[in-house]
Amino acid sequence: MNLSGKKVAILGYGVVGKASLKYAISQKMLITLYDNNPHESFNPEDIKFLEDSNVELNLGAGTFSGLEDFDLIISSPGIDPKKEEIKKAVSSGVKLYTDITLFLEIWNGNGPVIGVTGSNGKSTTVSLIYESLKSAGRDARLGGNIGVSPLSWLIDNEDMMYGTYIVLELSSYALEYFRENHYVDILVFTSFSENHLSRHSDSIDEYASVKCKAIREGDTKVILSIDDIMIHKYIIPLVKGNKLLTVTLEQNILDSNHIYIEDNKLIYRDDNSKNNIILPDSDKRKMKGLHNLYNISYTLGVLELLGVYAEDSIESLREYSGLPHRLQFVKEVEGVSYYNDSKSTSPDATIKALDTLGDNKNIVLIAGGVDKGVSYSSWSDYLNQFVKHLIILPGPAEDKLASLAEIIDVEKSVVSNMEEAIKLSKKLSSKGDTILLSPGAASLNLWKSFEERGEEFSNIVGWM
Repeated sequence: MNLSGKKVAILGYGVVGKASLKYAISQKMLITLYDNNPHESFNPEDIKFLEDSNVELNLGAGTFSGLEDFDLIISSPGIDPKKEEIKKAVSSGVKLYTDITLFLEIWNGNGPVIGVTGSNGKSTTVSLIYESLKSAGRDARLGGNIGVSPLSWLIDNEDMMYGTYIVLELSSYALEYFRENHYVDILVFTSFSENHLSRHSDSIDEYASVKCKAIREGDTKVILSIDDIMIHKYIIPLVKGNKLLTVTLEQNILDSNHIYIEDNKLIYRDDNSKNNIILPDSDKRKMKGLHNLYNISYTLGVLELLGVYAEDSIESLREYSGLPHRLQFVKEVEGVSYYNDSKSTSPDATIKALDTLGDNKNIVLIAGGVDKGVSYSSWSDYLNQFVKHLIILPGPAEDKLASLAEIIDVEKSVVSNMEEAIKLSKKLSSKGDTILLSPGAASLNLWKSFEERGEEFSNIVGWM
């Protein structure tokens, strides 16, 4: 793809925008940067770099006017492609990309691309796949929504060998930008539940359709769980024409192309209906919880489809201890365990945390924030069974959570910040209890990211 001299508009100056801009500079493109933040909020070093690179700046305007004058647009996935200025440009013939879709067009079959999407569990699963491939001696790259732009690999591409395995975490926001020629070789669905509905017209059907946009019929192999009721209802009808590798840890189904559990062993039944033990002693692993066994199963499914299977990969799966802010054990204080699960930004993710750590009203749960237009009714049974007290952080989800706690008669308190939440949770807990930060909501009302929210929790607990 020859981009030299092309006029490009880059929307947003976050992780995606910075990588896209550096790539555009390397390709000698004519660049305009749009960002809603005003000039004075930028780091002076960034401004100097942009000016020295002859980047035209359109900062602080709050709109993206004039996009129809460009050859292409590279947008941050956080920007809704349905904005009028973007739609107008696309209808006039301007090509619209994110960093991921542009990378896919440039990479174009130079090595297998594995995508992972889902409402929860994406980051853990892409990390497991990446570590397993590396342990098997394969050259691999990990990027996407996990925080690394794939365009950054192309700026100095001498070490990007033909055949490199590309592992991408794909959010629904990124997938919304996919077109017919943007697809992956293997797509893993880790889960499916209500999430980001405010971005998708409050329609779960639209959300499901977006989640499937990385699939091209005949070219993409799909891995998913048949235990997930929501996947059965919303995803399988959309992907059933593709080659499926299904996973179950709850049913005794022995189809071909299927992973199941028997006598504590994960077993893969291949195309010829032959059984192969792919993980003996499945409980011998550092990552606890049934949801993590699903993530391991998806990873093993990817290795099988790629024809990559090595003892070193199995050992890396057993030894992998997880990512920060995902059911991360922080500390035990006076017999009370503290867990940071700040990455849980949807109700379903918090349910998985409660199911893993819960035991007869032993949890003080810190939850709340920006609810993204979803319902919390699915929490009812889990709060009743596992939660002795619900501490609610400020934000749009506050009223929904307070109302739910009153309906199901679970004690609740509303706090104004994280420090207050932790102090109160310590007072309410006793030896043997667990204090769990698992918000079930986004963080952007009080923190810049779920990482910042989790770090504040961990730092406060660390000083206790």
